[in-house]
Amino acid sequence: MIEYYLVDVSSIHSTVPRSQFSINQLETLAHSILSAGSLVAPLLLRQVGHDNYEVLIGDLGYYAALRAKEIDPRKGEDVSAFIIPPKLEDSAI
Repeated sequence: MIEYYLVDVSSIHSTVPRSQFSINQLETLAHSILSAGSLVAPLLLRQVGHDNYEVLIGDLGYYAALRAKEIDPRKGEDVSAFIIPPKLEDSAI
């Protein structure tokens, strides 16, 4: 079953380098996250340990959420995400 959560952005990591995205993209989306209170499109995550997650889809959103947390730690702490079980990863991607 795929479940929706609010996940602490500091417990997430990505295998895509942050340098893949422009500073302007990250800043614009980070300010949008802060204005809206969360990501509009939830991340798709895989659980890789207890309270540790890896981004399957949404690397730009993840890095923008990290930037939002740098700007305002209280508002940018959690992101909306779906935790995808291993058996459903291929179909979710």
